[in-house]
Amino acid sequence: MNRRQFLQWIAGAVALGGWQTTAKFDTDARIAGVTGALQRRPQEGKTKVVVARHPRLYKLPDDKPPHTLGMRTLYETIFELLEAGMLELTNARSWADAWRKFVKPTDVVGIKVNCIAGASLSSNPMLVNAIVAGLRSAGVPYSRIIVWDRSTRELSRAGFKVRMRPPGVLCYGTDAVGYRKQLSSFGEVATRVSNIVAEQCTVLINVPVLKTHYLSGLTAALKNHYGSI
Repeated sequence: MNRRQFLQWIAGAVALGGWQTTAKFDTDARIAGVTGALQRRPQEGKTKVVVARHPRLYKLPDDKPPHTLGMRTLYETIFELLEAGMLELTNARSWADAWRKFVKPTDVVGIKVNCIAGASLSSNPMLVNAIVAGLRSAGVPYSRIIVWDRSTRELSRAGFKVRMRPPGVLCYGTDAVGYRKQLSSFGEVATRVSNIVAEQCTVLINVPVLKTHYLSGLTAALKNHYGSI
């Protein structure tokens, strides 16, 4: 899927209220001018961390936040950042090949977002749309993609289109399907796990929000699993 196709795809997604399109997905070359830099050379068995940078964003003056770029330009920028990061992370030669390293068409992929703080401080629907485009390029059907959080109402409030059944990407909260009745124990702590995690998904993609927290100082990936348990 190239940038033009992505923009056409995302415009259709907005017009249709979320992710229902018929765009075709092709392989991509690396986007010029966008870098995905390896933050730390991983040791054997260690996690690889990639930081993607885009000159369109880090050269913005302080009095011009990213949303002033315009929706179309911002969509394109987010897609290019994600593509550069995925190619650097996987050493793949194309966008689709990068995603195929993590998913296959038979997977059910859960995209865990964070919507507790409302539209102004939630996982960005533009980024989620770009992730969906990547999954589609790897052959994952819309009906096997679930965008989810703890609360269906909070998803809607953050700008996501709620959808409980196909066609299209599914989008709902744990409150719609409940938690497992059986307790899961982790050391001295026992909890119930969301049925989305325990019963529905074979792959999870975590899309957290980096923000301050009055107890821990900041929250990120682990805190985003409020709703998974």
